[in-house]
Order: sequence, then C-alpha cells, then structure tokens
Amino acid sequence: MEIVSIGERIRILREQRNLSDGEFAKELGIAKSTVWAYEDGKKLLTVPHLIRIAEFLGVSADSLLGRSAHHIECDLQNKQGMSGYKLTVDDHPLNEEEVADMISYIQVKRRMGKQRELAKTEQGTPFGN
Repeated sequence: MEIVSIGERIRILREQRNLSDGEFAKELGIAKSTVWAYEDGKKLLTVPHLIRIAEFLGVSADSLLGRSAHHIECDLQNKQGMSGYKLTVDDHPLNEEEVADMISYIQVKRRMGKQRELAKTEQGTPFGN
C-alpha cells in the first residue's frame, strides 16, 4: 500500500480540477509559493488553510489528512434521527416526498431481489419442492 502525503493529495485534487498552482493559490487567497511548499511537503499546513483547501476542493479535512472515512448510520425513515442532515441529489435538497419515494424504491428493489434469489433456489430443487 502506497502512502500518499497530504501535499500529494492536494496536488492530485487540484490537477483533477484542471487548476494550475497559480489559479489554485489565487482562488484560495494564498501565495503560489505556499501552494508549492504544501504540495512538496516543505511546509506544514495551517489549520485555517487546511479547512479552506478542503472546502474549496469539496472534500473533508480528514480525507486530505489521509484518515480513513468513517460511516454515519442514520435511519431515513426516522425524521428525528435525520434532523441536522440535508440529503441532496444534483446539488438540490430532497423534500420529504422525494425521501419517501427513495425509501419505497429501495424497499421494492430489495424485495424483488429476494424473490429472484428464492426463484433461483426453487429452480434448482427437483420437482419444485
């Protein structure tokens, strides 16, 4: 497993967005030499710069730091458990009806999958028993 530094992660994400180091620096309001120093590992990121870079690149500070992603479990059917979360698709928030439709779709898809598995099992049994 290859270890990737925070500077390398920043460079990869910047290049994926087709930004030069100068454009990136300008967008962040920092010197181009600071971007070079961060990407080359010659300077440690300050916390404010880490936050600004993560927000600009649309990633978490944890992902820039190479920390493994953690999972958040929430029950979409529990409105109280969903408070504080905003579900979006194509940068548009989902309303309650859309969330209900999404839940229904998933439930039907899962039932159909179980039925298909059951049908496959029954086909393999002699005399349909």
